[in-house]
Amino acid sequence: MANRAPEGEDGKKGFLDAIREDRYVLIVAIAIVIFIASSSIALVTTSPPELVAPVSGVYASVAGGTVSLSWNASKSTDVIGYDVYKSAVKGVLGTRLNNAPVSGLSYSDAATQGTYYYTVRALTAKADDGNMQQLAVTVTEIIPAGVSVQINDGGKYAASDSVILHLSATDAKECRYKNDEDPEWGAWESYMAQKFWTLSPGGDGDRAVAYQCRNMGEGSISIAKVILDKNAPIIAYVITPLAGAVQINLVVKDAISPFAACTVTKDGSAESFTVPLSSGVGSKN
Repeated sequence: MANRAPEGEDGKKGFLDAIREDRYVLIVAIAIVIFIASSSIALVTTSPPELVAPVSGVYASVAGGTVSLSWNASKSTDVIGYDVYKSAVKGVLGTRLNNAPVSGLSYSDAATQGTYYYTVRALTAKADDGNMQQLAVTVTEIIPAGVSVQINDGGKYAASDSVILHLSATDAKECRYKNDEDPEWGAWESYMAQKFWTLSPGGDGDRAVAYQCRNMGEGSISIAKVILDKNAPIIAYVITPLAGAVQINLVVKDAISPFAACTVTKDGSAESFTVPLSSGVGSKN
């Protein structure tokens, strides 16, 4: 009688023994294991990252001390704004300039001399577009604009050599001054909106002050003019008594003014009138 492999204590085949002898059972078991494994993998699989459409048409212009950036909107519908980055090194994203997402399609940055690389990224609540498309902007020099000077706030006449210059300029770091008759400029000084100034010496007449500012480059020269009129008019008069009244004959001389404003007071009553001057001389009876 042939020998048989031992069976289980209860006389039945074990599970592994059945699998060894029954290939169909083995195939089903392998299929079950594969299904369980694939189901576990499916449970830990995450969704792919959200794709954000990048901006296009990034453009920059430099005027005065400002770099003005603009771009076309992202085509993604859930964009909440844009981030603007600036780097001094090509290929490096650099520093984000805006604290909060930029809601519009433009951004202004202070211009500094040199070459810088700007990147604009569209931003959603979950991600940004991740692009590294950089726009190189080179600033060679910044020239002040809107340079203007007024003497005594734009007055036509000055009664003293000491005046106040009212100044304005955009993107100016330093400025200098001179009386227009002087051949040399004064030293460069920090920009200010107002300055005390002394006009060139001499008698009454025309005066002018020149004003210039610079940043990385020098701006245009602005000139303000004023008429210095320190000396009061010279008045000669003759009083002739009349019946119950007097007659006053005036002769007025002034080298600057086109007329002289005069006031005559009698017994507390004042009468004002003007005397037109021709070549600095005028008279009135």
